[in-house]
Amino acid sequence: MTADRLTQANDLLPFLTAVDGWTPFVESSGAWCWSHPGEPLAVYATPFWDNLGGIVVELATDGEAYARFLVPFQATGDPQADATDYLAAVRPLFTFRPFPPELL
Repeated sequence: MTADRLTQANDLLPFLTAVDGWTPFVESSGAWCWSHPGEPLAVYATPFWDNLGGIVVELATDGEAYARFLVPFQATGDPQADATDYLAAVRPLFTFRPFPPELL
């Protein structure tokens, strides 16, 4: 992530709050992760990761990633408005679950 993109992303952090029990935290790598007590799902949703123009999402259970995709997101420069847009983009991800392997 370039310094400008990192600054844009980090400017949103003070405006992020828990959503339906999901709490955000930043890992030492800089990745943003959302977790929920009692849920095996971890939602990594980091804006501008790898300098991509959007939110890079990785869904993982028990430490194993099962999906990775890009959600469109454009920062406007207003951190509060951008945080609102970011939350609107990631909130639906908290309902995703992996397809049970026995049904494949």
